[in-house]
Amino acid sequence: MRKNVFYNDKINYEELKIRKLDTPLKINPKKNVDINMLLNRVKTKKLSEKKEKLIFSSIGFLILIVMGIFVTITS
Repeated sequence: MRKNVFYNDKINYEELKIRKLDTPLKINPKKNVDINMLLNRVKTKKLSEKKEKLIFSSIGFLILIVMGIFVTITS
């Protein structure tokens, strides 16, 4: 048998109403975009990524060289 519970039959009419917006949506006007600024941003980002890669690889090679020197001295 189906249990007849009060909250199963209760309907919330406020949720069924279609809500209208009080104020119309404001659409932002179109802005002019400077393509040179965007390209410069991409170039600087690539340059900084290259610098990071160079720094990390040089640190890795430095660690390998120091470990190699340490191993040759201790043997």
